[in-house]
Amino acid sequence: MEVFMNFENVSFTFMRHSISLVCSMFCFLVGRVHVSAFEASDSVVFLNADVEAYPPKITLNWHSTAVNPVGYTISRKLRDEGEWLSSITLFGMATSWSDENIVLGTAYEYKVEGVFEGGQHAFGYLLSGVEVGAVENRGGIILLVEDAHASVLSSELKRLQEDLIGDGWFVIRHDVSGTSSVSEIKKLIHAEYIRDSANLKAVFLFGRIPVPYSGKFPPDGHSPSHAGAWPADVFYGDMEGDWTDSKVNETRGIDPRNHNIPGDGKFDNLFIPGTVALQVGRVDFANMSSLGESEAGLLKHYLDKNHVWRHKESAPLEEAFVIDGFESSKEAFSGSGWRNFGSLLGLSRITAGNLSSGASEVGSEECLFGFISGLGTWSTLPGITLEDWNGGRFQAVFTLLFGSYFGDWDSENNLLRGVLTSPKGGLAACFAGRPQLFLHHMGLGESIGASIITSQNNVGVYMPMGFGANGTHIALLGDPTLRMRVVAPPKYLSARMGKKENILLTWTASEDDVVGYHIYRSESPRGPFVRRNDRLVTATSFEDEGSYSQWYQVRAVTLLTGNSGSYYDLSQAVCAPVLKAKKEVQKDTKTVLFRTSEDVNGVVSRVRSR
Repeated sequence: MEVFMNFENVSFTFMRHSISLVCSMFCFLVGRVHVSAFEASDSVVFLNADVEAYPPKITLNWHSTAVNPVGYTISRKLRDEGEWLSSITLFGMATSWSDENIVLGTAYEYKVEGVFEGGQHAFGYLLSGVEVGAVENRGGIILLVEDAHASVLSSELKRLQEDLIGDGWFVIRHDVSGTSSVSEIKKLIHAEYIRDSANLKAVFLFGRIPVPYSGKFPPDGHSPSHAGAWPADVFYGDMEGDWTDSKVNETRGIDPRNHNIPGDGKFDNLFIPGTVALQVGRVDFANMSSLGESEAGLLKHYLDKNHVWRHKESAPLEEAFVIDGFESSKEAFSGSGWRNFGSLLGLSRITAGNLSSGASEVGSEECLFGFISGLGTWSTLPGITLEDWNGGRFQAVFTLLFGSYFGDWDSENNLLRGVLTSPKGGLAACFAGRPQLFLHHMGLGESIGASIITSQNNVGVYMPMGFGANGTHIALLGDPTLRMRVVAPPKYLSARMGKKENILLTWTASEDDVVGYHIYRSESPRGPFVRRNDRLVTATSFEDEGSYSQWYQVRAVTLLTGNSGSYYDLSQAVCAPVLKAKKEVQKDTKTVLFRTSEDVNGVVSRVRSR
């Protein structure tokens, strides 16, 4: 059985990837060494933060399963800085450090690197802050919909657009043919990016949007059987790189999809040639026939789950599971699980499972995160099949998988895409381990798409990178805008004209413990919405100057405190137009009903007794 590829004839000329390649090859080779005492979690420094507002202070606490520490180095930078700008080293058994040189409301990123006897290193990362401000406007997202599904899923797609707008995005939708070329799709995306590069942030591919392919050497190590081009959706997010199709000539793979020859429309690039500018996520159920459900049915189910999640109509456990079939590998594939889940939830909330026991003890209840690794095929892991997700066996909202073959996610009845068919959970899935992914930014309210783009652009800021760092195969299956925590939105918004030509807004309170509400107004339900209140509204009513042609949003605001720190977050918006009230007298009762002239949110605007 092929497991590891031969690098003897591989040469790379790009200096920007030299560090990545050396580190990746080293990790790749030492992964062959079996050391019984080593476990993947030993490569992780588990971090959490205790925060104080007055005076502002962040205290980092850490724990490592590796033994005999020599010392720990703590480094800090701002979120978008490309290098660690300050550091301090603590020797011996230190397990905490306080940072008082911070500003209230600012996010800081921390790295803690542990060094242990024998030269072993472990890493942990955390994005932290104290009362970091809410993100009201998230930027633009291009929603590309396969035109074959636009009509049959029209109401669900309309609801998705409303949800995205209600989450602070402005939506640019294009319905495109599944037979378009990848160059035509890229041209469309690039034109929108040039039009508003400062604000465009993401691309959501929905349905069978043409799949770019790129590369030669398989990240899962199965060469020559899996050599050639792999799916490369990151092509749609790179606005500046030089993607070539003139050098690679590789036809040894057993699946013709992977064959890559000059001029065939598949790209040469193994590494991403530019800096990725746009988050890209895909929901695509083409060629998933073994599940016995239509493609449109699977797409509809995903959109229904997405809506339920955004409106907090489901309540997954704030827990994670790690099922590691390569536990003793020095590559520590499951470090992507342990490191991220530890930072996001805490070590005590992670349950470890075992493939040899069928993993029956974990994943049966919906939870936030899951990681599974093992020797795979395109459709299976040991003891796990595509139908296990479709049947609800594993129900993590955000799932990371590592193993052979299925990271090439465009194959028929693919296991990684199958994660998204889960009846609960299954909103996002990634191939993780080659390389390591870094999702810790989600702990302070960022989207999974933002973390994936950081992982795609990683050429040494985050360690260990793992084989395949900065590779064109790194991808997100699922909605890129999703975040790990949601706030219950207010409901039943009524916007009606008052006696003094003002607008009276009333709504039902959020079911969460919120600090107040923000009110937004627009001339169109598509936005842009502009906030109308200067201070948080703590009541469930608001009065504004306006007219009949306007639309209003109300969003709940809460202060969330978690494993990473504290930040303000916003709920989905409840939205309603300003409508005239008309009087309806029910003769058989003593009640006068004032209904809006349009049934907004399906409720009576006001009931008043005589």
